Amino acid sequence: LKSLLTLELARLLHQERVVTLPQAIRSSNLIDFLFPPVPNAKFEPITRDIKPQPQSDNVPCITGCTILRTGVIVLVDKANKSLKLLKDNGILKEIKFQPEPFDITEKEGNLCVTFPTNCKIYLIMDPEGKDTEKAVISTETNCYGIEYGGGKIVVACQVPKIWTWVPQIWPWSRPWLFRVYGSKYNILQVFEKDRLGHPFHLTDGYFDFCPLRDEILFLKNDRTATRFYLTGPSQLESLGEMGPKNGETLTAIRSSGNMKITCHTEKNSSINPFSSRKSTLRLYGSLSSPVCEIIFGGKCVGPFYFDVRSRKLIVCEKENSNTFYLYNIKTLTGS
Repeated sequence: LKSLLTLELARLLHQERVVTLPQAIRSSNLIDFLFPPVPNAKFEPITRDIKPQPQSDNVPCITGCTILRTGVIVLVDKANKSLKLLKDNGILKEIKFQPEPFDITEKEGNLCVTFPTNCKIYLIMDPEGKDTEKAVISTETNCYGIEYGGGKIVVACQVPKIWTWVPQIWPWSRPWLFRVYGSKYNILQVFEKDRLGHPFHLTDGYFDFCPLRDEILFLKNDRTATRFYLTGPSQLESLGEMGPKNGETLTAIRSSGNMKITCHTEKNSSINPFSSRKSTLRLYGSLSSPVCEIIFGGKCVGPFYFDVRSRKLIVCEKENSNTFYLYNIKTLTGS
């Protein structure tokens, strides 16, 4: 009773000093404690090849990836309508679907998979065992990127077309919305615009979600890194220090606590449309300058995922490739 009375008095007398719990977490050192920055970090690469099974399968097209708590790597193979589960000794198993899956996230040992054409999310229970499809969430519109954390499932969906008879000639100009679901798959929030009325224009429907901050990071159509808080809601904020620079294009971004990983891609020649491209992964700590980086010569990076528990990073090549890369993010000792 004393605490409640103190809080009510504070709201009356010092309203500007009363903050919400998410605001207090963002301004404290809690996130630094849970996700400590990586000083003197380096990437330790391990290359893996995905072997199509059976031989009649198409060339894999990886559109999403994650790591289970057991260390098993899961890849979404859109071209072959399947999930590929891999261990150190190769493919553990394959889970086949009728529609095409797109993105994936881990939910307490299970898997949530988006199916854009069906406008549905499937929950795959026990993916390493019987892989039972238990729950289905209808998103009403095409769903693409998906993330889970803090008891919330966040999905990026395309806004329904106003005129259904008009062909979708420019799909990148179509705005997006975020749907937030609870632990019982009930809808909690839907965000179509920020508090200033600005719509969301995502690149390929991908985004990243930090549950402790209730923060969403995504790339806009102009390839600038943008931040949006679910609490509030807030207005769109630009992360200019991570955006395009020196002829590079920002093509992907991931976030875990105060650590962010970006991918910048540039062409060797701006004149030749068939010139090779070079992607660079950069790891950022709490400061705006990168801690370390690694360069992919002549390769273009597609989806990638960082597992904060094992400090492992999965990097997939851009579509129509059977190669992905696994990195350990290590801290250099003695420096």
